Amino acid sequence: MVIRPSPAMIVLRPWWLLLALLAAMVLVRWLSALLVFPMHAWWPTVVLLVALVVVLVVSALQWLCTRYEIVDGRVIASVGVLRRLRLEAQLSKVQHVAMSRSLLERLFCVGTIGVATPASGGGYDVVWQMVAEPHARLALLRSA
Repeated sequence: MVIRPSPAMIVLRPWWLLLALLAAMVLVRWLSALLVFPMHAWWPTVVLLVALVVVLVVSALQWLCTRYEIVDGRVIASVGVLRRLRLEAQLSKVQHVAMSRSLLERLFCVGTIGVATPASGGGYDVVWQMVAEPHARLALLRSA
């Protein structure tokens, strides 16, 4: 079974950067109106708008290149655009499964699920970030 992260991941991952760029755009527009900049003062807004689009495109590419699977008794996370990372854990060796939901994840009805085996050393071997319906995905992992 293949599971994709929620499309909300596109804006949730870089939320702080998107917010900073939007605030900078508002500030530049406000200052240009307040100080009556010459007509060539439009370029800071264009630069910030281009940066905003680049951040969203990169985040969308990361979302497109992320997938999670439960196949042949293994739980798998494949992530990365230029450098691919594939993490696997045998379901038979899973000690515990945990779910984490930040405030933003709760607002967008998504969550992050971690799978730990004895070899993980206190961390998680496989992490599924920002999956939709996290409670159903958690139940799916527990029943697999």
